[in-house]
Order: sequence, then C-alpha cells, then structure tokens
Amino acid sequence: MSALLRIESYALPLEMETSEHRQLASLYAAAVRESNDEDSLYEQYDNLHETDQVRVARIGNAVVGMAAYDTDHDKVFLGALAVERSYRGQGIVGGRMLRYVIDEASTFGASALDLSCYERTVPFYQAHQFEVVARGGLLYDMRREL
Repeated sequence: MSALLRIESYALPLEMETSEHRQLASLYAAAVRESNDEDSLYEQYDNLHETDQVRVARIGNAVVGMAAYDTDHDKVFLGALAVERSYRGQGIVGGRMLRYVIDEASTFGASALDLSCYERTVPFYQAHQFEVVARGGLLYDMRREL
C-alpha cells in the first residue's frame, strides 16, 4: 500500500483548487485540534502560505498528508507536518513525508532541520533523530542536524 503514496510539490501561491485548500486546512486542523481552537487553526494554516515549500501526499486522489517548510535559512524550518487520522501510526505517510523533507533540506545545503511540536508528537520526531532543544509553553522546539 505504501507504494501508492505520491508526494507532490506545489509552488506558491498554492496552485490548487479551493476544495483542495479546504482539504489541507481540515487535515492540518485535525492534526493539532487537541491543542487549539478551530478558528486559530485555520489562521495558522493561512500563515503556512508564507513558507516556500509545500508538499502534499496523496493516495489515489485522496489527500492524506501535507508538509510545509521554509528554506530561507541555513536551518530549514518545518512549519507543518500533518497526516490524515486514518493513516497515522502506520508508517505509510508521516515517516515517508518527513524523510522526504529531510532529504530535500540536505539537498538545499541546510545544516539542520528545526521544528516546533506538541508533546504528543515528540516521540515521533525523536524516532527520526530529532532532539528537544527547548520548551516553551505547550510547544517543544526540536532539531535534527543534517
């Protein structure tokens, strides 16, 4: 089943249909809903458009994951990694998308990949060789040296 996953690149502004934007916003909101109110999540999703790299994972025509990251610096910043709930924990989407971002960050010549995440996702990132470098409020700042 994992062979059916494809990751697509999008230029900014995102070149996709409004319905696909809604799918991505809903996917992002569902991924972090436990920690924020929904209006705030959609605003955060809109802010992701300020990143310069957006990747969308699909199985067939279904959007099953997304990643947005900024490559303006020596250290790439992963602004979002969201996976459709029914695909979480299976090794089909999240890990593959993260490895894709890590490989691209290395290609860009970055020395590190940074991110901020909630406590429940820290073990996922630690399994991919990220280390906690700071904690502020609900968020953990993590880094993987490349």
